[in-house]
Amino acid sequence: MIPCFKFQKIEQLEELVEEEPEKAKELVEEIKEIISEDPPPTDTDTPEVDVPESEDEGERQEFIFKELYASDDLNEKRFAKNGETLYLMKSTKLAVSNKDTRRSVNYSVIIDPKSSNIDDEDIVWEYDDFNRNRKYVKGVVNFKRDIYEKNEGRNTTKVEAGRPEKSKKSIDVKWFEENFRSDNFALDFGKLELIKNALRKLDFPTYTTENDYENANDLIKVLLSPKYINESKNIESITDRLYYEETKNIINLSIGISGAIEKPLPSLAFPKFKGTFFGNDTSFELGIYWYIGANALGQINATKKSTEWIEDDSKNETSDWSFTEGTNFSLYGNAGLNPKLVAKLGENGATISGKSDAKIEFLRIDSKGDLSVPFIEEGIKLSCTPVVNISLGVLSYDHKFQKYEYNLKFW
Repeated sequence: MIPCFKFQKIEQLEELVEEEPEKAKELVEEIKEIISEDPPPTDTDTPEVDVPESEDEGERQEFIFKELYASDDLNEKRFAKNGETLYLMKSTKLAVSNKDTRRSVNYSVIIDPKSSNIDDEDIVWEYDDFNRNRKYVKGVVNFKRDIYEKNEGRNTTKVEAGRPEKSKKSIDVKWFEENFRSDNFALDFGKLELIKNALRKLDFPTYTTENDYENANDLIKVLLSPKYINESKNIESITDRLYYEETKNIINLSIGISGAIEKPLPSLAFPKFKGTFFGNDTSFELGIYWYIGANALGQINATKKSTEWIEDDSKNETSDWSFTEGTNFSLYGNAGLNPKLVAKLGENGATISGKSDAKIEFLRIDSKGDLSVPFIEEGIKLSCTPVVNISLGVLSYDHKFQKYEYNLKFW
């Protein structure tokens, strides 16, 4: 409160300024207003007031931890869930530094309901870093980290999340190597040797290198030059978190037949004779002969694939042989019967003609990769219609015989 004597002084001032009363009154009123205002309170007379605490921006909402995901940073289709393993293939390049042997993985949690008001302790990630030190990431639903090949076997990421009740989930990341292998292998060599032996019995020399085949001077010759390759490697799936081993069986076969050969049918030919009889040139040949001739060369490339998946046998597959030339490959030549009668005594003689010719299948590879020689294994059905011509001086005689058929078998 303002003391009363101050107002008394002001009244005295009003009486002294009679000469200019209006001006004096205005001045006095201003002084009254200034003096009559309450002074600011002091520490001793300020009452205590309770200041309310500031409230949270929003009410802390409960949520549950539904799922954990980890995805390959290079391919989001490759992801794993809680309890699963994400497989990553090690680099096939020469590593210069640790940066060359790492991959990035994106981690995320699914909570229900979604919330933007998450405290550090609501979501806690746990993992080992490059130096195998334990690290924690708190209060985020997504984060990315690098996985190093060096840390193989220690790439488990754990997370504990939820409010108020927490649950734990984890995902492993495992490295695998490409492990490429390439080896030569034998495919049905027993069958191939059986065919070679049969060809040798027919005086069909068989060569296994193209160089020897080209330089040979045989009447007829066969090329069977097989190359077998077995390749396998591990491949990272592009559609899921797994990987698989792919095996390729590769056939590269050079085959060919060149030349011609003629031989008598068993029991249907007599030994040839050529000489002099009573001073006349004489020759005699009688029989039915079979012949084979060809000049064909080819190369077959075939591939057979199989896949074996990690963790999931239901995805394993094996394909049929795939040929660059088509489903089946065959090499053809010609064969036939040649009836012969040559009887010559001086100017007189007799001959038989009627040589036949037919296309035959020499070598075949089917869709399963089986090699066969049909003309040996299945035989050849041949036929001919002989025609005889007899000449005695100025006289001549022709006669056509009935069709003759023969099934030529070699074993």
